[in-house]
Amino acid sequence: FRGDKKNYYDKGIENMCKYLDKYYNFVIYHYESPELEIIKNNCNNIKNWYLLPHHINTEIYKKYTEKKEYDILFYGSVHEKYYPLRFKIKNALLKSDLNYKILEKPTKWSEINDNCLHKLSEKINKSYITISDDSWNNYAVCKYFEIASSNSVVAGSQPKPIDDIFGDNMIKLDLSMSEDEIIQTLKNALLNKEELLEKSNKMYNIIHSNYDLSLIHISEPTRR
Repeated sequence: FRGDKKNYYDKGIENMCKYLDKYYNFVIYHYESPELEIIKNNCNNIKNWYLLPHHINTEIYKKYTEKKEYDILFYGSVHEKYYPLRFKIKNALLKSDLNYKILEKPTKWSEINDNCLHKLSEKINKSYITISDDSWNNYAVCKYFEIASSNSVVAGSQPKPIDDIFGDNMIKLDLSMSEDEIIQTLKNALLNKEELLEKSNKMYNIIHSNYDLSLIHISEPTRR
């Protein structure tokens, strides 16, 4: 982005819309969300809005092994403000007796590369369940697709369109649940590991068949 990033991040939707109106006449977005509707209604100079759903590199995020080594995998940022559910789930896991693995977030951008992502997918493959959430923005992050494309069952919140794509093939957790309720929900799911394998295989096929990078298609623009 050009301009003052501090204004973009710190001043809220009103200033963000002023920023977009000043520099751009179109926006590409991944998914609908309540905040996006507010942005659309407050950006007066944006002529076109293009929908480009998340897609995944299935040469990286794929099946590496059928063997499961742990029940729960957790990775990604745990900033309480931006990922409150993820923050709560991590704290719950740390107090639990579940067979879980936590991958700490890389500290340097130089550590993020294709080899790193291959290794991430390999670790996801080894877990029956992997945690995701929609952040405080109620937004469908790409993590849902990374997990399903790596043959693990997603557990976490279910914003649209994740609800439409995954349906009952994921484990639903939400911020209103207590830590004990979160752990019990995960334990209940782990009682039937054959069902978890069926769900992970089903979503693996859906993501690889419909959301591979080679299938990217941007929508016709909508106008305000």
